[in-house]
Order: sequence, then C-alpha cells, then structure tokens
Amino acid sequence: MKRVTLGAFLLAADPAVQTPQVVGAQEPPRARVQPDPRQLIDHITKAVLADNTVWLLDINGRLSHVPLDSMRLVPDTALGTVLDFGVDRKKRIVAVVGQSRVAFVSRRDARGQWHVDGAQLPMRDTTSTAITIVSASDPITLLTAEAIYTQQGMSWQRRHLVPALDLRSVQRSVAVTSDGSVYVGTNVGEWGGTLWRVSGGGLAGDRALSVATARIARSSALPVTGVAQDPEHSACVIASMGLLHMLELGGIVRVCGDSATVLFEQPCPRAAGIDTVEGGRLARSCRLAVFAIAPSHGDFWAATSRELVRFHGHEIAERLPMPSFKNIGGIPFAVAGPGLVIVRTNINWSVSLSGPTPLILSEP
Repeated sequence: MKRVTLGAFLLAADPAVQTPQVVGAQEPPRARVQPDPRQLIDHITKAVLADNTVWLLDINGRLSHVPLDSMRLVPDTALGTVLDFGVDRKKRIVAVVGQSRVAFVSRRDARGQWHVDGAQLPMRDTTSTAITIVSASDPITLLTAEAIYTQQGMSWQRRHLVPALDLRSVQRSVAVTSDGSVYVGTNVGEWGGTLWRVSGGGLAGDRALSVATARIARSSALPVTGVAQDPEHSACVIASMGLLHMLELGGIVRVCGDSATVLFEQPCPRAAGIDTVEGGRLARSCRLAVFAIAPSHGDFWAATSRELVRFHGHEIAERLPMPSFKNIGGIPFAVAGPGLVIVRTNINWSVSLSGPTPLILSEP
C-alpha cells in the first residue's frame, strides 16, 4: 500500500488535470435528459439493508422498501417527501420529512406505523435536499450546509459549522469515527466531488456554539461515491471514488485525519483499440470505478463497475462477478449472497455518461 495525501491521489487519477477546479464555483449539475417524474423510482439516491428488508429513497424523496422474503416493492406513501433516512440501533427506520419550510423526524414502529419524534426543525439555513442524517440513534443528529443539529427532547441544539459545507450532490455519504468526527462525501459526477470533515466533537454533547470543518480533498476528476467507518481503524474512514465518463477512474482509500492510504487502485481490463497511440494512453490511465462500499461483519464490500470485492483489513479476501439482476418494481435488483444485495441506480447517469451503476448493501 502507498501513503498519499488524498488530494494528490484524486488529481493523479486524471493525468490531464494539472490543477484542481473549484466545484463549488460552478452551477449545480443538471440531468441531460429530464425523465418522467413518475418513473424516477430507478433514480435511487440511497439504499439500506436492515432486518431482511431493503429500503430505498429516490430523487423525488419517495421512500419504498422491499422485504427479501416477498421480493415486492412497497411504497411508503404516508410520509410525503423524505429528505433522508437511516437505521437506529434497534433496526428501526428513522426518516427526516420535509414540509413547506420545516422538517421533522418520523420513526417507524414494529407494526409499520410512523410516528413523529420531537420538535420541528426550521429549514432556515438549507434547501430541502441538503439535510443529512448523521446518527439515527438517540440523540438523533442531522447535518445541513451550515449547522449540525442534535435532538434534545422536544428541541434541537444547533451548532454553526465554520466554514459552511458545499453539499450539492446527486448522492451524499456520511460516516462517524470514534473521535466524534463526521466525514461527508459528495458526488457530482463529471464535475468531481469533495470529502469534508466536521472536526472531532461534532457529535459531542458540549455547549460549543460552532464546530470547525475542513475540506480534506476536492477533485475535478473523481466524485466520492461512498464513505464508511474503517472496520479495523475506528478513528479512520474508508472512501470510495468512481467515475464512468469519457474515461473510467476510481479507487478506494483509507482516510485518517488529513492523510490517506490507497487500499485499492486497479487498472481496467485490456480492451479493444488500445494498440493505437491514443488507445494505449487511455488504457494506461484507466482505473476501475468504485461506486459503493458497505461494512460487513468486520470486513467491507465494494462494488466496482464490473465485480464485487470483499476486503479483510488491507487485503482482498473475495471477488465475485456482478450477479444477474431481476426487475423489482422497476428497479434492477440482485441478491448476491446471504445478507448481500445489489441495486442498480440511474442517479449517476444524470451527471455523467455512466449508465446504471451499482449500490451494494450489507447488514453490518
């Protein structure tokens, strides 16, 4: 393994990039083709496996679930527009729901009923698409572009983020480390991505009025497609990156503070046309894109553009071919093994030429 700064690794992935471009200075990316809103269930922005059920959130804020014993898509229409959702320690689904200029938390009980939990949260410093659940367990913690909110009974403690975060992204991923730091990855496809860190103590119950943030890396070459706590190093995170556009780029790094260790960076398989000068240059630059990661029983799985890879510590422990998919309510869906599910989404297609890309789900 080689140790690098994350920014250097991201920029080195694209030999044509000499200096980083500022993603935040650009207009948010728009889909090249606006699909029929009624058909956006395949534009999945988040998927979670909990208690033998797959939970899915689409780009329109519609929450659905697929029980693995019935393999049928069940819409959760009673909630309205869901901004984000997560799973608490009791494997209950917790959703943040947006209505007008407020948001509130709703929790699902064992009978499948939803109950409002706590006070409303005024969306004064954020758009309705930029609320992220940091912790779904008590105390529930939410992140916006400018503040971190911790639920305290029927009220919310608000702490200002300095500087504010740029959370524009087709998908956001978040992980918390043992020192209380919060890492947030953004994915804007061909426009690149950013990995942010909210400093240690971000989840602490202190009375600090502000919390420092840092942009660990910003890349015009690679979006951050997944962030998870490192199973072996609890103060670190694993971050995946992947882009399928004019060229395929990607990899996996372990991030500890401001430094990173490359865990996975693999050349693409040999393809037709590489014997030309231009083809050879592109082939040498090509690296397998990684579109999702998922912790699993002390290991973690990664979904590349071509296969599934299980890591144990620093080493690759298992490789599986991408399984065959079946259509479940309009969503390409596959069970790759016990407790391992793959869902394809078109969400990256709106900001790149990727086509459908995989999400990998596993119960920790």
